[in-house]
Amino acid sequence: MRKRFAAMTPTILDGRIESLRVSVPLVMGDIHLRVDGVPVTGTIEDAAKIRTLRGLQEQAAPVRIGVLTDSKGDHHFAWLIARKGPGVPPRFYRDEKRNAWRTTGIGLTIAVLAIAGAWLLGLSSAWRAVALAVLLAVALMGVIIAGLSLHGLWFNRVHRAAILKSEAAYRDHSGKPLSVMPAVTPVQNAVHKSGSAPVPDQPHIQAADTQAADTEPPPMQRVQGTLTSLTHETRRSVNSGPSFGVFRFLVGRQAYIMTVGENLGDVKPFLAEGDRVDMAVLAQDVPGGGPHRLVYAMRNLEDGRVYVCHHGFRGGNGHIAPVGVGLAQRVPLLKTVGGLLLFTWLLLISISYFDRSPGDYDDLAALGTYSLLGFVAIWFCFALPFVYLDWRWRKGRPTKRQRIVERVYLTLGLGTPFAPTERIEEV
Repeated sequence: MRKRFAAMTPTILDGRIESLRVSVPLVMGDIHLRVDGVPVTGTIEDAAKIRTLRGLQEQAAPVRIGVLTDSKGDHHFAWLIARKGPGVPPRFYRDEKRNAWRTTGIGLTIAVLAIAGAWLLGLSSAWRAVALAVLLAVALMGVIIAGLSLHGLWFNRVHRAAILKSEAAYRDHSGKPLSVMPAVTPVQNAVHKSGSAPVPDQPHIQAADTQAADTEPPPMQRVQGTLTSLTHETRRSVNSGPSFGVFRFLVGRQAYIMTVGENLGDVKPFLAEGDRVDMAVLAQDVPGGGPHRLVYAMRNLEDGRVYVCHHGFRGGNGHIAPVGVGLAQRVPLLKTVGGLLLFTWLLLISISYFDRSPGDYDDLAALGTYSLLGFVAIWFCFALPFVYLDWRWRKGRPTKRQRIVERVYLTLGLGTPFAPTERIEEV
């Protein structure tokens, strides 16, 4: 029988933690470590366990790490045993399953109670209509909570065999001593995976591109160096719009700022203090922007991930902004718009249903049909501009913002937006 999902394989790594990177913001608990040159990623929300890993890395202590290896060869952290001192136990399958079912039950209970309340409330007054809309929104939130929890249950069920084997390996190795390894000094791998030279401590700045005229994309610089004084804060747009994250840091003595979207489904950059980066930045100050210069794109030389910024240039920086929605962001955006329009349509039909007497249901089907056609037309108003602008771009007639995106790719040597030479993560 053909397998629908690629299986994960439990693997054990013996060695020392050469490097440990903890993503900013620290509360997310995302980590990236290297064990004798082998990269391992994971999520540890307990700050005490992260301090344990940091201590083992600083002491160059021998460790045994259990990982789950996926079909792409990526290693995901499961547990750790140290020769001396505490380790990091796995998140056991049984506990995760129990917590997921409990969260699913809570979400579905909220949804059922909210729908029942909306059903019984009626629309005899204006305030009841508002309460009905609120209850349906609460029901949607309950369904989303339950759906996310069920997704976690589904993932664990698919990879149940590998997870249980990894837990059994943890129990088998917990009481066994680790072999003593030669003492080494932990060092970071100074060469990028592509073979490029290490980034020096002093930032390397290429001269700004001065070929552009006043009507062409703004001048950019390529900056290589090490992130220091890295901070992160989450903000909300004006009028309760989508939230976004702001990374501020220094490379050398120059301050930079990188803004990324932080809504459901957005890519979360993995940046840690001391990371070596290669950036495309604006080669001039922005009026009213303070000492920080804007980052258009970043290649993190620690893990090879490449981020191209789109979200952070919306608003007051329109004259130097790239395309507001990246090529890979458009399908998720259109799906989100479609989902919101569908929810609005269902809300409209529900209100109309509750507001009518049994003898007035004849025109409800017509109302539903015409309103659905109207919402479909609204969705096409979002989709058709993307299709038209991309068609012009492919025909060699890009807009100014599209030319800025081309300049960003050229500055970092990423190929072209339609044919990148590396995997691009648009933020």
